[in-house]
Amino acid sequence: MKKYSGLLTILAVLLVSSACYFPTVMTEDEAVATEVQKVLEDIQDETATANAAATYTPYPTYTPAPTYTPQATAWVNPYYNPYYNQYIPSDSGGRYIRSCNNAEFIGENFYDYAIFNNGTVFTKTWVLRNTGVCTWTTDYKLVFKYGNSMSSDISSNLPYDVPPGGIVELSVDMKAPAADGTYKGYWTIQSDVGEQFFDFWVAIKVR
Repeated sequence: MKKYSGLLTILAVLLVSSACYFPTVMTEDEAVATEVQKVLEDIQDETATANAAATYTPYPTYTPAPTYTPQATAWVNPYYNPYYNQYIPSDSGGRYIRSCNNAEFIGENFYDYAIFNNGTVFTKTWVLRNTGVCTWTTDYKLVFKYGNSMSSDISSNLPYDVPPGGIVELSVDMKAPAADGTYKGYWTIQSDVGEQFFDFWVAIKVR
């Protein structure tokens, strides 16, 4: 009996010691879980490395643009040179002085011989440019000269000062005569000293 007892003891020792050399057998689920865990750890390592290497670049400080403040400027006629010499060459080769008061016709609201019905009330407007060297002040006047005035207002002061090169609109309320026919009235600009220096007209047909 002692002989078998010793053999059993030796076998038990051999079995325990040999178990250390047998590989552990994993199930399929355990293998997949182990692989997933390894991939997750690799991703975490790569993310940590990338975050550590990245350098933060702050956005540039916003500087608001300065507020635009428009400058109050008077209207300037691009075709007018205020620094011209009032003495200009004449055809004869000499020189003559440019007049103080002169004008240029620019336009009007009704063309000549526009047709109106009898008794029609309308406003006639002429547009003139000051081509002289003197400013037309509000003491200058629009004055009826001769012909058919078609207006009870035959004289009115200019609405504002007009410097050399400036433009002014001159308007008169008128009424077409009651009788059919052709009507024409001449008007002029009169200076502050009574000089009349530029004529223009209104011409209409009534029927």
